[in-house]
This record gives sequence, structure tokens and C-alpha cells, in this order.
Amino acid sequence: MVERLSAHDAILWHLEKTTAMHTLKLAVVDTSRRGTPLSLGDVHKAIEANIDRYPRVRQKVVAPRGFGARPFWVEDDALDVGRHVDERTVEAPGGRREFDTLLGDIAGQRVPLDRPVWHVTLVHGLEGGRQALVARIHHAITDGSAAAASFEGLTTAEPGEDPEMQPLPKGAPPPRSLASTAAAEIPRWLFLVPRVVLEGVAGSRRAKTFRTNAEHLPPAGASAYRDTFLWIPSITDRRLCATASLPLADFQTVGRRSGNTVNGVLHAVLAGALRAERLRRGEDPSRPVIAAFGIALDDPEAPRRRWGNNVTPTYVALHTGETDPLERLRRTAGSAREGVELRRAVGPDVTARIGDLLPRVPSLFIRTAKDHIPPAAHLVTANVRGPAKTRWLGDCEVVDWYSFAVATPPLPLNVTVYSYAGEMNVGVLTVPEQFDDPHTLTDAMAASLAELVAETS
Repeated sequence: MVERLSAHDAILWHLEKTTAMHTLKLAVVDTSRRGTPLSLGDVHKAIEANIDRYPRVRQKVVAPRGFGARPFWVEDDALDVGRHVDERTVEAPGGRREFDTLLGDIAGQRVPLDRPVWHVTLVHGLEGGRQALVARIHHAITDGSAAAASFEGLTTAEPGEDPEMQPLPKGAPPPRSLASTAAAEIPRWLFLVPRVVLEGVAGSRRAKTFRTNAEHLPPAGASAYRDTFLWIPSITDRRLCATASLPLADFQTVGRRSGNTVNGVLHAVLAGALRAERLRRGEDPSRPVIAAFGIALDDPEAPRRRWGNNVTPTYVALHTGETDPLERLRRTAGSAREGVELRRAVGPDVTARIGDLLPRVPSLFIRTAKDHIPPAAHLVTANVRGPAKTRWLGDCEVVDWYSFAVATPPLPLNVTVYSYAGEMNVGVLTVPEQFDDPHTLTDAMAASLAELVAETS
């Protein structure tokens, strides 16, 4: 099967020139039912047995000469699963912090780009005899919404069942010339130019109209100020990870009592945590922190997408200057709500339209302007709904499921949250230049949530 990268996928592919663009998806598994731990051979066999259920696993990115802006997904006939798996052992005693240290090391290792852009590490030595499967997956393959759908499609509600995701056999061989295939799309590309301009103008007008009645949104065209520890214009490939599990019921309780969504409460919790961190560092927290929050653009009535990217950002003001937790909740949750409403009111995703025309531009802009022009946000957040009960991989129960996204300069802090089996599983990805220990942030999030539970009781 040959398929051209979508506009969103291509943008993320070209950002690899700026920073490492692989994400981490990890499943902590309990193998007690099967009686023996997983071996690397077991993992190898399981991937080969299910490889046709997820086509991107067997495809690599190929850019024809002269048409590299939007490359192609092409079947890799030389795929060797053995080159995509390895195993590691976490340091004793194998608790959360030791595991997170290992995750940071794995996150700092780029995936080779001359083969399918994924890698799976089997981790031994976790507390309670548990193991973990840690997948490095290039962001061009999937966003958070598709990853959640794939996780459910490749796992089962009970042990021993067959995954609901059906195998997809290889399609026709690639055409003799990918360049000719790409060239045939030039007329469509030219047709997009006026469409992008018209949609951009119309979207700008709708946004202006929406903002006249919006109370909590960051100002239009606002940029993130630099005099904060959150501004790191240049970073290496070193990464730090921190995980935490916070009770989903607490978020729901605060939301119900205050009239806010779980997403609004999450951003208020993060505002409280960042307020504490800014105060701890002696920083004035009065100006709001701006978070770029991803919104899925998929049609809720359509079948769930299982690969690719279809997310657009909106911007949320985290009111770290508010000393009153309830006022901080009101203003921050209000900003999150209005940010989502604004993006939906604006209509078609202009980012994707521009990506259709000039997918290399975001990467080029970051490389040349990151030291000079402030971005629109200080950090990136994501909130993805997952299964209400634990899932199974064959005869192994997935007792925990986490995700880490990417750290892109000059905003290397990324907070990704997946709900899973009654928990809000937090994955913080950052860099050593920003945090000595990112667990200070997850600990502060737990304290911030507890404060909101108490204040709304």
C-alpha cells in the first residue's frame, strides 16, 4: 500500500529536523495469569502475529527526489521485527521513580528514519513482578486520539479474546515513480491556494466575533513571555519523564460541584501546580501561563481513526496568579471551555490547509525564529479519554497505560493525560535544562487536586 502523508503528518515529519519527534506509549502488564514473565521472543512473535492489524508498523517514509515536502508511506519489504525490539531492566527496587528514569533514557533515543519509525522495549524488574512494553512511535504515525483508539482495537476486554481490529493485507505495489504520483497532485495543490486564503479570512472574522463575548481567553495574537523557567529556546535530545496516577473520580467530583468539565478541572490543577513551582523558584506567578491544548477534529459520528494526525491547537490561560483556588478554577476552566468553543467556531483547520501547501514551514520557522520570536504558548497539554476498565494483551492484563508526547523548543514541557481504569494517568515530558526532577510538578498536581477537592466540598 502506498499513501501520501497527510498535511498534519508531514508537518510532524519535518519537525524531526528540529527535535526528536517520537512519542512514548507504554503499557504496564501483569503476567500472573500466564504464569511466566514475557520474554523478548514473546514480544517479537506477538508483533509479527498482529502486524497486519496496524499498517503503519510495516511502512516506512519515502520521499521522492524533488517532492520531499509530502513523502509517502510505502511498504517495507525488508522489515525485520528483530531490529525494532529490545529489552531493558529497571534499577531496583523498580518503583515509579526508577521506571521514570528509564523512560527518560528511552525517550532520548531517536528512532531510525530509514525503516518503519517505531521501536518496542520490553522492560523487566518493575515492582510486584510486573513488566512494561514501551513503544517509541514517531508522531507522524499517530496523535493521541488515534493512539487511544488503536490501543483499544489491539487489546481486548477479557483475556483470550481476539482483537477487534481486523487485519489489513498489503495493497498494490508502489507505482514505478513516486515522483510522477506526487506531480499529478500539483493542480490540486494550486487549487488550494485561494481556498486557504478564503478560509483564513473567514476564520479570522468568526474568531473576532466569538471573542467579543469571551471572558477568559488569552488575548488574540498574544505571545508567551520569556522571563520564566518555562522558556527554553534550545534543547538537546536528553529527556526527563515523570508519571503519576490521580483519581478520575476527584476530577469528576470537582467538575460536578463547580459546573466545569474534567478538562477544565485538569487545567486548573495544572495552574495550581505551576503556581507552586513558580513560587518555589522565586518567580512572580502573576502573569498567566499559556498552554497549547490539542483538540481532535474527527467527526464523532465517523468510525474511530486509528492512525494519522487530525488535531489542532487552541490556547488556554492558566491563571497561576490567583491565590484563591476557586477563582483560579473558575478563570482557568473558563479559558479551557472558551478555547475549545473558539476552535470549533472558527471552523476548518487552517493549520492543515497551510500544511497541504507548505508542510516544511513550521520546522523552518522553529529552527530560525525560536531564539528570537516568542511562541504562542509556554507548554503543551493533551487530555485523552481511555477505557473505563483495564484491557488485556492476550493473557496479560494491562494494569496501567501512559503516553508521552514531544518536547519542541522553545516549549519543551509537555503534559499528556490519559484516563484509564478510573485514573487520570499523567505523563510529564521535559528536559534537564528546565527541571532537575519533574516529579516536583506531578507532586504539585496531586496537591493542587486535593486542594480543589477540599475547597469544593
